[in-house]
Amino acid sequence: LDHSAHDNATKSFFDYQGNKKEYQRRYMGDVYSIIDGVALGFGNAIMSKHLIEQDRRFTIVKNRKKYKRPIVISRLRQHYYSPLAEMVFKRLCR
Repeated sequence: LDHSAHDNATKSFFDYQGNKKEYQRRYMGDVYSIIDGVALGFGNAIMSKHLIEQDRRFTIVKNRKKYKRPIVISRLRQHYYSPLAEMVFKRLCR
């Protein structure tokens, strides 16, 4: 299960692992739908550990090479950002 056709996290993960098997993709639209879909047996997914590590419905598979992806921060351009938002953007986007 993936977020959308433009979401390449699963493909990137499998490429990194060296997996050449074919798989069928289905789309759920948001991460929490993907998590619930996997829990209900609709398919499998590659998910950030922090989203599922406390969820007892899942077992984290540890026999894979550790895979990290960069975090991308985007924001809508607007005329005003709160001082806190400015501080966060400056700290994270250096």
